[in-house]
Amino acid sequence: MSEQARRGYEGYAESTGGKTFDGRDIPKWSELPPRIQGAWRAAIVAAVDTEPKKETLTDLQVRLLDETQTAKVARELTKMLPPGRGFILLTFDFGPGGNLAYVSNGERDDAIRALREWLQRQVAL
Repeated sequence: MSEQARRGYEGYAESTGGKTFDGRDIPKWSELPPRIQGAWRAAIVAAVDTEPKKETLTDLQVRLLDETQTAKVARELTKMLPPGRGFILLTFDFGPGGNLAYVSNGERDDAIRALREWLQRQVAL
């Protein structure tokens, strides 16, 4: 989270022309005391994390149906791709707290590596 906090801080500094709200120069990340760097880390966590909602029986039924449909799409996608080509498929409800289904034809570690690489390319990590 430190890297994201640093990038967030530097993005803030760039967007304000390197000045604080009262016109003073914004210090470099490396010059910030640990308490302030920690505050930026906490801000990033608060901005990207959401509290998971308690799953009801209806939520479970909808999620299982969603996962079944996602697996069906994945089987068809596998047939369309050349051998040795991996994929990750996420289906989700729009908005916070919705259902999320994940399927991949690769190993979990490979899928996580690919997702991290993609997020880094999007400057989301």
